[in-house]
Amino acid sequence: MYNKSTLSITTGSSSYGYIAYYAKNVYTNEGGSKLTMDENGYVIYTDGDEKILVACHGTETELVLPSYITGIHQYAFYGRTGLTSATIGNSVTSISDYAFYGCTGLTSITFNGTIAQWNAISKGSYWNHNVPTMQVICTDGTIES
Repeated sequence: MYNKSTLSITTGSSSYGYIAYYAKNVYTNEGGSKLTMDENGYVIYTDGDEKILVACHGTETELVLPSYITGIHQYAFYGRTGLTSATIGNSVTSISDYAFYGCTGLTSITFNGTIAQWNAISKGSYWNHNVPTMQVICTDGTIES
């Protein structure tokens, strides 16, 4: 794994959403960071127009993701049992496996797009693994998930 951020990431670490948990090596590069943390505690990987939410630090129960997010990485919300709702912008095109793993309090996702746009998002098979039944509320209807 290459750590191009200013974050202190070590091999096998569970910090920052388990980003280096399975890494055999963590390399650094002096060429600038592609990982940043904003004022809300969102760790974001940026590569051109791609802005992937890697982790979320904080204890908020209702999250509104920044509208510029294009993807949600594996384990981004891992174990956030207090999370009850999340609002996701229609710029999101992918949600990785286990993105909401263990978010046992999550009851709804509000998606700022249509049902067709939600269905078009590339979702890992286990994107909502270990999450009880929840609703995905879109601009034109609701999906029970």
